[in-house]
Amino acid sequence: MAISADQSALLEMLLTGGQGYEDLDDLFGLTEGETRERARTALSELGGADPDRNVGLADYLLGQADPIGRADAVRHLRQDAGDRELAERIVGELETLFPAAELPKLPQAPTGSRFGGRASSVPAQPAGEPRPASKAGSKLSPTQTRMFAAMGAGAVILIAVVLAVAGVFSSDDEGSAPSPEGEETASTAGGTLDPSTPIPDGEEISRVPLAPPDGGEAGGAAVVGIAAESQPYLDLVLSNLPDAPGDKAYLAWFMFSENEGYPMTEPIIPQKGAYENRLAIPLEVAEPISRAVAIEISLSDPRDIVKSIQDAAQAGVFQIERPGDTVLFGEVPRAAAGGGEDQQAPGEGGGE
Repeated sequence: MAISADQSALLEMLLTGGQGYEDLDDLFGLTEGETRERARTALSELGGADPDRNVGLADYLLGQADPIGRADAVRHLRQDAGDRELAERIVGELETLFPAAELPKLPQAPTGSRFGGRASSVPAQPAGEPRPASKAGSKLSPTQTRMFAAMGAGAVILIAVVLAVAGVFSSDDEGSAPSPEGEETASTAGGTLDPSTPIPDGEEISRVPLAPPDGGEAGGAAVVGIAAESQPYLDLVLSNLPDAPGDKAYLAWFMFSENEGYPMTEPIIPQKGAYENRLAIPLEVAEPISRAVAIEISLSDPRDIVKSIQDAAQAGVFQIERPGDTVLFGEVPRAAAGGGEDQQAPGEGGGE
């Protein structure tokens, strides 16, 4: 549907002029929030329906959403086929009207029915009070040790691919170049919105706002959820994240203490400062991860990460010493009263 010249000018200033709602309210002498409402009306006319009918899509589509708002929008678009279609229609109209605008790349369309039930095997929160150090730091069983060693080996392979892509391995380092399979993995790992194994829509368990520990423009949110009744995942929505130096990589960590945690082994590769992706949490580590007290985004030398993983696997302990610097940090909300920290986590026992 066509929009008026005034509406078109308003959207253009928001999309290409580097201005926000408050800037335009002041510029045109409007009351607070009037620019936002006018922009929402314009998008409604472009798409044929209110983009905010279920969640705040207008701010997301116009690049005006904060990290939590973006996380809400991305997750909702993965779940709701109708609103995903509406957003795609609006983005198509905006691309035609404003070719120079940087519009969001929409997440993958829902691949199945919306998961609305509560999985009884999921903890009320992904973390609460840390368990006593003697238990959290205890040795793994032989089975767990083999599982952890296998995951550590997989992490070594994946991070080695990141090193190769980043150019850390020189051309004369024999045996350092990744295999063709590794190169394929790197291409999928680097995609911020198209994970190689999409996780169906799911149920949010907890969200953690992320902020720089020492201030700065970077920010974001981490959302922990459960899909298909048993698959835990971590949704990351990050913004204003500088490109990593050639010899370092960003990783997400579930932290058990100030310096020890468990890393998600898929590297975070921002595109123009932005990163949006859903990472599968291995079922084998869901229960220990549920005791994390914080989520961090770190910047580290991948070789240091590999060494930390190897040291922990050799020692047969789950906690990995996090090398490098903390770029973003957020404390995990404490478990709700009566939630019970010993509630069964996905992948644990039960019936076998």
